[in-house]
Amino acid sequence: MSSQLSRFLVLALVGTLVIAGCSGDGSTGTDNGTDDKDDTISIETVTPNSGLTADVPTDFVVNIEYELASADSGELSVGFNSVEVGRYQMIVEAKVFIAKGSGEHQFNVTVFPKNWGAAGDFVVYVNLSEYPHGPSWTPLATDIRVLTF
Repeated sequence: MSSQLSRFLVLALVGTLVIAGCSGDGSTGTDNGTDDKDDTISIETVTPNSGLTADVPTDFVVNIEYELASADSGELSVGFNSVEVGRYQMIVEAKVFIAKGSGEHQFNVTVFPKNWGAAGDFVVYVNLSEYPHGPSWTPLATDIRVLTF
């Protein structure tokens, strides 16, 4: 067998092994040290969630459940798209700091709902972030819930 053919076969074998090692589920393959758990946040209930009146201050109760597995401490945040349809304004005063583990939290916030009409939905948005974090970061987990008028 020629050396050129041998090199080709070795490269083909290495390429096959690399491809076989990739997951086909769309994951990045990043190991955050939590093989059995992921970071999650879920909006369980929002009150009120319908019958809203645009531009009238409304008291919202947002109940969430979370699991922080990839960091020792985190931050829970809540926001609404009350200023721009595609952007969430986070309520700084409602921020909550948590330790690694799972739990529940209730946000009590007052917001001016915005009826975006055909431009989009009015939503509540929650996120779980590592804490501390830099001025620019990506949340570990997020969830949204559409609210209606």
